Amino acid sequence: MANEGFRNIDPSHPLGGKDGLKDMILTNGGKKWVGAVYFPRGQKTFKEIKDKFIHDLEGVCANGAGGIAFVTNQEIRLSERKVLTEINKNIDVNIYYLDIIIMRNEVLVIYYWTYIIYRILAHKLI
Repeated sequence: MANEGFRNIDPSHPLGGKDGLKDMILTNGGKKWVGAVYFPRGQKTFKEIKDKFIHDLEGVCANGAGGIAFVTNQEIRLSERKVLTEINKNIDVNIYYLDIIIMRNEVLVIYYWTYIIYRILAHKLI
């Protein structure tokens, strides 16, 4: 999320618990956002994804926020993302779905493993 410009990222209860309709609070462009995370096992139907998103959307008003960052391991088609972003046009919506998470983090993964290999090689050479 920090790579996307979000700041002041504050997870509520990463291991579970009552979170007041938010998995995290963060800011973007000076505006308060609610972060919602949905990582079920296996691909869910769009109806299930939409129902979860609508439930999480309630957290925006409940927490005095102006936007929601919805992070999920689900595949969500372009037309489906459009439906989700248009449910409430007064709320800013960013959706981080399976494909975009993989694509954006691929560079970070390559960097991480390059660093690890460098550290291993540097240790063996000393």
